[in-house]
Amino acid sequence: MTSSDTLPPHEIATRMRQALTGGDPTLSTCLPPVTQFSKSQPSPESVAELEEYLQEISTSSIDVNNTIQFAGFISVLHALLPILPPSSVITTWFDLVLRSSFRTPKLPRPSVREAKELVLHGLSDDAHPKTASFRRMLVDLYLLDVVNESSKEDVMEHMAMNQAEQEKQRCWKVNLEETLLADAIQRPKELFSQLDIAFQNPRSRLQLMVLLSQLARIPELSVKDFSESQLLSSLLTSLQLDFSTTLVSVGISVLIMMLPQMAWTSPKALNDHLPRLLMILCRVICWKERTMFHFPQPVSATSEASTFFVGSDTATEVPGGEFASPRLAADVTWTRLESSFDLAAAPAPDARLYFQFLYGLWPTTVLSFLRRPIAMLQNWGLKSPYAEEWDDIIDEDEVRSRIKPILRSHVIHPSIILLDSAAEISDCTRWTADGMD
Repeated sequence: MTSSDTLPPHEIATRMRQALTGGDPTLSTCLPPVTQFSKSQPSPESVAELEEYLQEISTSSIDVNNTIQFAGFISVLHALLPILPPSSVITTWFDLVLRSSFRTPKLPRPSVREAKELVLHGLSDDAHPKTASFRRMLVDLYLLDVVNESSKEDVMEHMAMNQAEQEKQRCWKVNLEETLLADAIQRPKELFSQLDIAFQNPRSRLQLMVLLSQLARIPELSVKDFSESQLLSSLLTSLQLDFSTTLVSVGISVLIMMLPQMAWTSPKALNDHLPRLLMILCRVICWKERTMFHFPQPVSATSEASTFFVGSDTATEVPGGEFASPRLAADVTWTRLESSFDLAAAPAPDARLYFQFLYGLWPTTVLSFLRRPIAMLQNWGLKSPYAEEWDDIIDEDEVRSRIKPILRSHVIHPSIILLDSAAEISDCTRWTADGMD
């Protein structure tokens, strides 16, 4: 078919109606003229006209429960991708077609892939005022409209569903998650910004941490953009202050996967976070039946801190107030996730592996810190996020006692002999190919 044979919008619509009523539910005979129309560089007015016809056909003639017919319509829409305005996906096609495609378990995988590409096309115009809100809506749907395994209420509700509804929910979650992961590769800064906004809500934090663990496994992810984002800072704040063992364990895993790549791509940004990374090390080393925070003074049962979440995902009332979670400083606005629901006991954060990666990157500094954690945090000017100072928060004897078994399993790093802590931190070339020679 040549450009002179390009059919006008009304003729394409007529052929589609004829195909749907004449035994071609896949609309395969309509794809060539639609593809040709897409290649003919039509005017915006012609594209808008064809979209109007397609909207009418979608609402009057397409049955989303007929997966063959539904898949055919998605293919037609996908053929228009080169000329389809991204705003049309946002304002029209997501609610009319694409949302349902994400919820249809029996939809063929090629059609699901086409639907995801259309949604990602809707996220491609950063200059459009509705793009950011559309991305935020997708994040909210992932957090609020799918089963949250960390929510007891969601799990019970999911168990009460019949098998068909459970399959729809699973399909909906997987497709939203895969779309967000793909968006992170294409537009990491924009997605990280939206994820950080959502991360401030403690109810969403564990789901987002699990999503970050999926992101960390993607080779194409821009770790440099992540290391320079506010989302990384929020992740570190969570690991400093939240009490859910599941959340902290997943967060430590995210750091373990990201640290080597951040050292390679963004050494200065990583060095800037070193005091907080080491404070987190101090915390997870002491993570057992309680966190590292030991308050010898009894706390009144009427105090805000009379309940202590003891390094697990179960809230435990402490008799007599022997141990209590320290209050946050007045200027800290972070809302803690105290606990999360888990069907199985959550494993403790992997302090040994986390230490191993930090020690591999900053051997001299890590050992110096473990000797005098309080003094080094004070020298770095890292302010305590609690109402109390570091001296009242960190038990240095406990830190040293618990690190001993980990230290015994590690060999001496050459940098301990060759560099002091200041040289180690200032030399950002150590992790490059030239610096490793």
